[in-house]
Amino acid sequence: MTTTLRRRQRGESGVSVVEMLIALAIFSIVVVSVDASVTVMYKQSNNMASSNQAIDQLQMAEQAVVQDVHAAIGWYTSSACTTATATPSAGQLFFTARLFGATPCIAITLSSGTLSVSSSSGHTIVVTNLDPTSYLTPSAAVTTGASNVFVTRVAVLLTMDSPRVNAPRQVQTTVSDPTVIAFNVEYACQAAWAVSPGRSGQC
Repeated sequence: MTTTLRRRQRGESGVSVVEMLIALAIFSIVVVSVDASVTVMYKQSNNMASSNQAIDQLQMAEQAVVQDVHAAIGWYTSSACTTATATPSAGQLFFTARLFGATPCIAITLSSGTLSVSSSSGHTIVVTNLDPTSYLTPSAAVTTGASNVFVTRVAVLLTMDSPRVNAPRQVQTTVSDPTVIAFNVEYACQAAWAVSPGRSGQC
C-alpha cells in the first residue's frame, strides 16, 4: 500500500526548477530571434519605401525638366529672367516658357548633387543625392546670318544614389534624355535660317 502511494505521488509531481529555467531560456532565444528578424524586415521595408519615393521624385523632376525645356521661349543669364542670352550655361538653365497660357520664368539648376526646378508661377521640385555624373548640358550654339544665335537642345542625365552618395551598398537609378528640344527656340532658329542661312551648325 505504501509503495503504491509513493508511486502515485511521484507521477503527480510538478515541473522542477531546472526544467522551468531551461524552458524559459529556450523561449527567450526564440523571442530574441523573432524580434531580430522582424526588426531587419522593418528596416528593409522602410529603406525600400524611401528608395521608391526617391525614384518617383527623380522621375517627376526629369519629366518637369523635359516639359519645361520643350516649352522654352528664350534663355536668360539668371533666375530673374531679366537679361537675355543666346547661350545658357551647363547646369544652369534660366528661361521663359510658354506653358498653359502663361510665360513663367523657369530656373533649373544642378549643383553639388542637388537638382532644383522652380518656376515664377509657384512650382518647385528639389532632388538630392544625385551622383556627380549627372548633368544638364546645352547643345552647341547655332549661328545664323550675322548675329542670330540659338541653342535648341539640352542633354539631360540624372543618376540618383540610394540611400546616399558613396554609401557602402549604393543603388543607382538613372533617367536620361540626350536630346530635349526647345521647340520654340528651334522654330525661331529655322525661321532665321530661312531668311539668312547659318554660319555654324544647323537648326
